[in-house]
Amino acid sequence: MRRRRQLTTCLVVASWCLNCTGYQVGSSESSEPANRYSPTVSATPTPDSTKPLRITTPVENDAIGELPFVEGTVSDPNAKVWVIVHPMEVTDYWVQPPVTLREDGKWKVQIHIGRPGPADVGKHFEVMAIANPTSDLTSGDKLKAWPTAKWKSQVVEVVRK
Repeated sequence: MRRRRQLTTCLVVASWCLNCTGYQVGSSESSEPANRYSPTVSATPTPDSTKPLRITTPVENDAIGELPFVEGTVSDPNAKVWVIVHPMEVTDYWVQPPVTLREDGKWKVQIHIGRPGPADVGKHFEVMAIANPTSDLTSGDKLKAWPTAKWKSQVVEVVRK
């Protein structure tokens, strides 16, 4: 029970520790975990290009305009993909227009980052793509949390320029 609590704590702060994984943070030592109960993970987690849903553009901390394009990939070319924007100063999440999905699983959509004009310049926003949501979505919907869906991409934080 104690090990589970430690693992949860470490994942919450998005770092790996010797207690959970057997690796020391920033260690370049052996790739073997310290004990047989530790999961096999790298000391520095990296984005997994094999995830079923990913945002490829923009990337973390990009400065983007009011109407940027968001691009990504999904493993199921028949999925219903939506992009959600969360202005970090408020608790609302905004559903963007449905994406244009190609046969190869690549998708693209133009989204809205903040209000028109300079009011939101310099403000931070989170962007996430979801696939096959469990409830119906409509462009412009205002939600109180990320919607539940079969797949979720990574969250990308951007700054409005």
